[in-house]
Amino acid sequence: MEDFFNEVIAGFGNPKRAFINYEKNKFNEFRRREERQNLLGAQKFFISDSLLENAVIASLSQPQALLGMLRQAKPPFNNMWIEWNEKKRVELIHKHFTSMGLNMEQLDPDSQADRVGYHIKNTDHYYSSGITNDVRTFTSDAKKVYPKGCFAYQSYFSFGEKAWVENLTGDRKYKGKIVFPPQSILLNNEEEITFEKKAEHEHITTMRHAFGSTYRTVHNKNIVLDSLVKHSCFFTHDLLLFGYPKSALQEMMNGNSDQVLEWMKITLAFIEGDIRFIIAVLSLLNYQHHVYERAEMASIPRRIRFGGIVPRNEVRILEIDLPKPFGVKKYEKIFKGFGSPKRQHTRRGHWHTYHYKNGEKRQKWVEEQTVGNPELGKIEHDYILRRRNG
Repeated sequence: MEDFFNEVIAGFGNPKRAFINYEKNKFNEFRRREERQNLLGAQKFFISDSLLENAVIASLSQPQALLGMLRQAKPPFNNMWIEWNEKKRVELIHKHFTSMGLNMEQLDPDSQADRVGYHIKNTDHYYSSGITNDVRTFTSDAKKVYPKGCFAYQSYFSFGEKAWVENLTGDRKYKGKIVFPPQSILLNNEEEITFEKKAEHEHITTMRHAFGSTYRTVHNKNIVLDSLVKHSCFFTHDLLLFGYPKSALQEMMNGNSDQVLEWMKITLAFIEGDIRFIIAVLSLLNYQHHVYERAEMASIPRRIRFGGIVPRNEVRILEIDLPKPFGVKKYEKIFKGFGSPKRQHTRRGHWHTYHYKNGEKRQKWVEEQTVGNPELGKIEHDYILRRRNG
């Protein structure tokens, strides 16, 4: 499978060729090694083209429905990667908005990314207030106080041979490069993220655009949209200095509002509507579902990128049927500890519904867990999310 994930890993091996403004220094080298290790430890999800249309349709639901999906859409792992065919997704969005009677601009294939990947991290786990390095503290926004349970959604893009993207210095060809916006999205599935009263209106207006300008126009008078966007905010990309001039960062730190506005515009141009789509995908993923292990795994062709060989991380690939409407019935065992010993693996986070004899039902989020005996070996999983037949 020619995936984007291993291409990004290869890029960290030769960042000077992979990223446009990469400057080799002590700080950037530390971040390069750290982010590469974080990515290698992530649970990886690939959204098949067959599932894309289901997720796109779900992402176009009314704000009330999307707000309901938000709680269901809690990332099942504290460190995960998710990617998809972006050209196909844009075509599907264009198709369904057009079918709703909206006048859409003609698609320009040269301005679209081929593939998109998001590195999703639990901020409680990855960012601590004990960080003392000034630049690192700024780039991870660690000084700010967010509700517990926030996740950072950091994007990466791969463009085609003819792609041009407007940047701070005008049009720039991104052929053969890994690019990303200066900011990412912070999302909390259960609590709203509060801001000072004087900044609240500006925050809501900005995040409405992040959920998609066309979607915002369609639902502009729906007050539930404000409730939805209050669960999100901008969050500085951890690899900011890999792709953007240090002078621009210094201006932003000095309170230059024009620089802040410029980076917001760049970010919105990259990620507009993505978070709505990811909410739909994760909501589908968190249904109870059947998992099938494929008997054989297709061999991965050898690729050269950025002057080196792209890694071929061969892992056991699982296919997941989505969605499964009624879940799987489970009963608590009276006797425990008599099962067959299992190899060590990470069990994903999931919603568990408890049923009581009096008819009461309670739902609880079960966090991801590392289980099994490491002496028997370790199991790593990648997931291909595909549409259920029928």
